[in-house]
Amino acid sequence: MPKTMNSILDTHPDIICRYDTDLTLTYINAAAASYFGREKLDLIDQNLLAISSAEDRDAIARNICGISKTTPTITGIQHIPRNTDFEYIHWTTSGLFDDGKLIGYQSTGRDVSERHRLNEQLEEKTRSLASAEAELRTVLNAVPALIWYKDDQNNILHLNKAAAESMNMAVEDVQGQNTYDLFGEAAKAYHEDDLQVIRSGVAL
Repeated sequence: MPKTMNSILDTHPDIICRYDTDLTLTYINAAAASYFGREKLDLIDQNLLAISSAEDRDAIARNICGISKTTPTITGIQHIPRNTDFEYIHWTTSGLFDDGKLIGYQSTGRDVSERHRLNEQLEEKTRSLASAEAELRTVLNAVPALIWYKDDQNNILHLNKAAAESMNMAVEDVQGQNTYDLFGEAAKAYHEDDLQVIRSGVAL
């Protein structure tokens, strides 16, 4: 590989390595050497499986077994349970072909640990929000009074069961609707009262 290209790839944060069909490493960049905890020169001509952990070997086997001319690239997320800077890696493994013949592979691993943690936090917050909304709906539905939550465009954001039943409709059929679509011009007076309250902050 040209020296300039080698230098560029060594500054790349992604793990990049190439290996032939018997899984002997032919190229590895600095990030990949760091991942394996070895010097670059010590890794060239080494068998990829021989230097890999058990979980890595399983991932490698899954990836290369799925590669063919019709499916030249395999991607997936790998969780690294051992103590490492890389906790979650998004791997892209591609077959290298010459005149249709498979001559080797290239694997690129991107550290997606932070993105994965943020997704987990988002999922947890989404679950918490859904739980809070379910509790709120239970409380609202226990109240016999008609309760509506609307925005300044008169869209119904939330309502309780009593309010929906007053229209002979289900809550899910009313929520999200605009009151003008439901009540026509009769909604205008209510809308004007609502806007007055929103502007003044004082209940009528």
